[in-house]
Amino acid sequence: MAKETEEDLLLKSFMAEVSEVGRDNEILRILSCFKLNPFEHLNSPFDSSTDDVKKQYRKLPLMVHPDKCKHPQAKEAFAALAKAQQLLLDPQEREYVLSQVNNAKEELRAKRKKQLKKDNASNINSLVDEFSFRMISYLFLPLMVSPISWPDYSSSAMENFPFTREGNTSRESMNSSMSNRQNFSNN
Repeated sequence: MAKETEEDLLLKSFMAEVSEVGRDNEILRILSCFKLNPFEHLNSPFDSSTDDVKKQYRKLPLMVHPDKCKHPQAKEAFAALAKAQQLLLDPQEREYVLSQVNNAKEELRAKRKKQLKKDNASNINSLVDEFSFRMISYLFLPLMVSPISWPDYSSSAMENFPFTREGNTSRESMNSSMSNRQNFSNN
């Protein structure tokens, strides 16, 4: 029987420590919130009603109340929650906060849209540049290669080759096509 009570005490002690850690984390979360966003302080969505705000306010201050929590900044977190609730319950203040949130969202959307256009333009430019480089390489690289690296189309090498590009087998047509090609590469 004594062993069970000792285990119960250990369990209670453990749960108290877990609760204290949870309280400390909640205080740190509240204090790290953006100061001008009372919705974030109360951990509520932007479209929450005044009843939702009241419910959330009843729940959170119990965790961070300075009399129940040993954290040195519990008083500041408690005050931040009280101010957030006050702002969200006042219709004019709530409307002002929501307008600021909507303005910030629109500004962020505009910046993202502008950045997306810039990124797309950059991607298109890089694709055009790559395409241009490939086309230039494809069209002009054979002309930039020195004639020494071309296959040997001299008359002695072409004796056994029966056809030219035009389909003629005459030696004159082969020689004229070779001279045209060499003249073109020299230009």
